[in-house]
Amino acid sequence: MGQSQSQPESQSQTHITDLPNEVVSGIFQFLPPKDMKSAVLVCKSWSEIGENPNLWTWALVTVHSKEDLHKLKISRIQMVQEIEVTHRSHGKEQWYKGMWWGWWGNRELSKKEFPVECNWIKEGGLADLFQVISEITSVRRIRGLEYCVGISDLEPDLVVSVLNSLEELKLSRGGKMMRTSDKKTWLEREMVLSKEQLELLFTATAEQTNLKYLEVSGQPHVKEVSPELYAAALSNVEVVRLEGHYQVEDHTEKQMEALFATIAVEDRPIRKLTNYLDTKANMDPDLLSRAFNRLEEVTTFMFGSGEQVTAILRRLVDGDSRLKRLMMEELDPDIVQNLDQNLVRRAEEKVGEFYTIEDPNLLYALA
Repeated sequence: MGQSQSQPESQSQTHITDLPNEVVSGIFQFLPPKDMKSAVLVCKSWSEIGENPNLWTWALVTVHSKEDLHKLKISRIQMVQEIEVTHRSHGKEQWYKGMWWGWWGNRELSKKEFPVECNWIKEGGLADLFQVISEITSVRRIRGLEYCVGISDLEPDLVVSVLNSLEELKLSRGGKMMRTSDKKTWLEREMVLSKEQLELLFTATAEQTNLKYLEVSGQPHVKEVSPELYAAALSNVEVVRLEGHYQVEDHTEKQMEALFATIAVEDRPIRKLTNYLDTKANMDPDLLSRAFNRLEEVTTFMFGSGEQVTAILRRLVDGDSRLKRLMMEELDPDIVQNLDQNLVRRAEEKVGEFYTIEDPNLLYALA
């Protein structure tokens, strides 16, 4: 019987602490957030490796007051992408009622997590907040910024340097509301810019921007922006949402015509438009048709005329259209009744149901 080969008395083993720092750092990049937080507590060496900002880009940094500003000075989060500046409730969800197209509605709107405090409103410090954020060039999202009052008083260049670097921006006044910590006061969104800030932001956005989503509502100075600048800025953002405000005369017809003309003839980044403004019945149907059909998604509210709707649908079904989704909310029943039903059917075959009908019995009253 042959003798079995003898096993080596010892095998060479490499302990994880013997690995080069570059290898450990590479391993850390695959750790989920919870494990990453634990790993930097294991030993001094791992803690030092964990200071690499590339390992913490996923982190959400909460900066709810001036006392929290020191967090943004920590070396490991100098490449963080998201900051929260408004304290929110802990997972609590409720049905709430609020503003709907400028009138008080008695319909339950949506189920949202309530923010419950915005300390920047009562203690100031917004200038310090913006200055610190401007030094972290990786920030792309700021949660709750639209509830912070007083931004219009800040230095325009500072405001624009922060806002134009974001991927999502809600220049909104009114609409969704938040409750303060005493649960007695409701706060509307108050992201209002001064004339100089707004023009400077639109100029920067028209030239080069990180913005992928832009919402504009209730800006008292937007009507003072030239139609050309208005169109150049908005068409340079992929997703745009426009809303009116019951207390503010904002977007003008000439601005809207310039925006549609730019979309119709130029190959711009904008691909999705939600327009809850009053689209005038005298706006050129052919212009609207060409603009709408160069976008991928369009949502409108209380659209203008049957001629405009027909022109849009004809280009959709017969022309070279990019539209994947079209929704005309609250169309006048007379417009719908007078549409070519064969055209409607062909349009629905391409994009599905594309309209809702205005309800004349819907009452808007304070609930």
